[in-house]
Amino acid sequence: MLTASICTIGDEILIGQIVDTNSSLIAKELNKCGIKVNKMISIQDDESEIVSSLEECSHINDILIVTGGLLILVGLTFFFSPALMKAGIFPKKPSNPVEIN
Repeated sequence: MLTASICTIGDEILIGQIVDTNSSLIAKELNKCGIKVNKMISIQDDESEIVSSLEECSHINDILIVTGGLLILVGLTFFFSPALMKAGIFPKKPSNPVEIN
């Protein structure tokens, strides 16, 4: 059985400004496909936290899904893509959209 981690990035989730509904929907759909979700975490907008959390999750599961935090601004620097690369994860845009009914 394939396993997955779902990682949500954003201080707005951790301070309760928004509710993370993405993770529960993704987990539900993965479960329907026979994929077991072993871990769901929210990560603060901090490069070192993002790198360490993504490294951990990518090593313990077959699939790593990351939501939120597409561009994280610290000072005048965006660092999401470098954080992924530091974690050894290279994002790939899906070639075909997935429709969930």
